[in-house]
Amino acid sequence: MWIPNFGINDKDYRLLKFVLLFEIIVLYSFRVINCDMDYRHPEFNTDTPDNVTHYKGERATLQCSIRYLGTKEVIWKKQNEHHVITVGKSVFVDDQSYAIDHISHRQEWNLIIVKVQPRHAGVYECQVSTKEDLKRLIQLNVIDKPAPKKDGIAISGKEFVDKGDSIIITCNATGESRPPDDIDWFKDGTKLKPDAVRNIYIEKYSLVHTKTLHSTLEIENSDMSDSGNYACRSSDLLITSKHVMVLNAETKPGKRGTGSSADSSPQTRASGTTVPPRQTSVDAYCNLLLTFVIVYFISNPFH
Repeated sequence: MWIPNFGINDKDYRLLKFVLLFEIIVLYSFRVINCDMDYRHPEFNTDTPDNVTHYKGERATLQCSIRYLGTKEVIWKKQNEHHVITVGKSVFVDDQSYAIDHISHRQEWNLIIVKVQPRHAGVYECQVSTKEDLKRLIQLNVIDKPAPKKDGIAISGKEFVDKGDSIIITCNATGESRPPDDIDWFKDGTKLKPDAVRNIYIEKYSLVHTKTLHSTLEIENSDMSDSGNYACRSSDLLITSKHVMVLNAETKPGKRGTGSSADSSPQTRASGTTVPPRQTSVDAYCNLLLTFVIVYFISNPFH
């Protein structure tokens, strides 16, 4: 690489070349750091409901699932109020009804309202503490009367799930005078138990005032073998079931017709997370800059 000397002596010329080379090395070092930083902006999972309805006195759950949260905090507030309700797991209002339920494996920061009342109705904001205006709105409706009293059991969840997505099924069992003691889950007649290795999670909580026991079964990273008939049975021997089919779709809905599958795309990692397009161009720039530095060393040795 030729650099005009502008009439300066050899000693100063060599110093100028050294300074330029040093600046190139420093610039490359910063680019390497940037290349290694696989930063992603937080993203909301829009699969969670944004409009929920509860009877007075029920336990209301406002779900908020966020990917790539990192070190940032989740903030809950009511849209028509200036003060925040929660920041992270801390509650900042003088209302014992509010709590945060953090479900780490689902990346959820859910706002819980115990014994919800009509005054709690309204639009809530789930925010991320960033400079960007990142928030998701959830409408809470409260029916101003207690939930109808009835004995029984009900199951709900998606009937069709794409391979790799989570199977989430909810079971609600109501007793005559109190909540049932337990709910058991079965798949094709075989009892299921929580198993982190097999990505099986079971959560339960009871509501004394509604005499109801709630249970959620989640199977992460579903496979074709997870298709089948799922049943929940209360300790009162009430039972109901639901059939779930796992679809071996090459692409997610909304991505079909692109001419390539998610598995063959160069922008997709083995884990299924997408690499931002910006990252590829940055990597190419870093490689080009490294080549330039090496060529400079070879063609411009210091004497």
